[in-house]
Amino acid sequence: MWNAKVYAIAICIVLFSGVWPYVKLFSMFILWEISGKNVKASTRGKCLKFVDRLGKWSLFDSFVMTMFMVGFRFHLHVTEDDEYDNITSEKLSPSSSFGDLDVVVTPKRSFYVFLFATVLSLVLGHVTLFLHRKSIRSKTEVDDTATPLWRRDVNRPSVLLRTKMAATQAVVVFLLLVAAAVFLAVGVNIPSIKFDFLGIAGYALGSSQKTRSFSLVELAEALPHASIDTYASGSATTTPNESIGIFFQHVGPRFIQMTLYIFAVFAPLAQLLILCVLWIWPLTPRMQRRIQTMTEIFSAWSSLDVVLFAVVAAMLQIKQFANFVVGGGCLQFNTILAAIGTGQTSDSSSGRQIDDECFDLDTYFQPGCWLLVSSALMANFVGTWVTQRCDKSVASNALRLQSSLLRGLRRDDDDDNDDDDDYDGNVEAEVGEGEIHSRDDSEEGLEL
Repeated sequence: MWNAKVYAIAICIVLFSGVWPYVKLFSMFILWEISGKNVKASTRGKCLKFVDRLGKWSLFDSFVMTMFMVGFRFHLHVTEDDEYDNITSEKLSPSSSFGDLDVVVTPKRSFYVFLFATVLSLVLGHVTLFLHRKSIRSKTEVDDTATPLWRRDVNRPSVLLRTKMAATQAVVVFLLLVAAAVFLAVGVNIPSIKFDFLGIAGYALGSSQKTRSFSLVELAEALPHASIDTYASGSATTTPNESIGIFFQHVGPRFIQMTLYIFAVFAPLAQLLILCVLWIWPLTPRMQRRIQTMTEIFSAWSSLDVVLFAVVAAMLQIKQFANFVVGGGCLQFNTILAAIGTGQTSDSSSGRQIDDECFDLDTYFQPGCWLLVSSALMANFVGTWVTQRCDKSVASNALRLQSSLLRGLRRDDDDDNDDDDDYDGNVEAEVGEGEIHSRDDSEEGLEL
């Protein structure tokens, strides 16, 4: 990509998929091994949460590969024209097949291994954060009555908000979350990107194939058909290496399709629905903390923003990359076309205009892309605000728990001190009575 002068995509792939995965794993290892004397538990938790939330950006190159697999895929079947007699217009010879042209982007085995390792590192981040929280969490909690998050005062958990401003804020936040979910559901099903093949290649593809539009769902559905079976005409016996190649060729595109569905459709939608429940549903502090954990997990897997960033970067530079990959082989042909005529060449039979180039590609953004961008922005900003409010509520509840435990310990200490004082007083009284009785007995002995 650097040789193709696609610098933006190359730099993003190096940073997000080349450097960041190792930085994440190394940071998790350091935070796991470092002593509690050197770092506070709260600092460790914030760092683990930050690393866990941004782990999804390691999937950047996977989504760029998805764009290239579908965008560059086309099949061209070329036939010789039928021959006719110029006088009688009778067919002299039938058309015959001239050749087939397949353009395909095929991921290698290392790509699937990296994709699986990225998903595994996301799971590992959740496990590390869970074990950290389990080690510092108290087993007892102040479990109040169920109350919606929007009515809780984050600074005073026992106080409920009853003002009109709080109710208006609750309605606005809920409507934004619902709008983000609706935009997502609609945006993934309507066209988001469009490819327009130009030049002789576009003319040969025909008007029905030269322009292609894809929604996010159609992009995922096209992945299993974006590769060709190179082992279809092989021998009956295969080597172990060929068997592995067959496995990756058939299962690999399905795995990419599954990850695209999970990270770009299901996880973002689940995150928005859970945020709605967390915001408006009456929950106890214990249940609120559990729902918050679910929200963090789906937020870490919600990669719609990463998908859109990869799509925008690929769409802006895919023309440059396509000309580097395909256009180099057309350089001599382009020179011949330029010598024939300038501007555009016209097809006399159909009247269509043909660019004086062998291959070219234009890309366009469709309305579905802007709906998805709006959904991702609302989900990020509103979701982050709701999550931070929930964090403060949970932290305030934990502080309230610590205060109540300290008050309970002090009360127990005071009761123990009172019991000790009563016990000492009783003992002194008994000792005094014993001395009196012994003195009386001694006096009686003296009288005798």
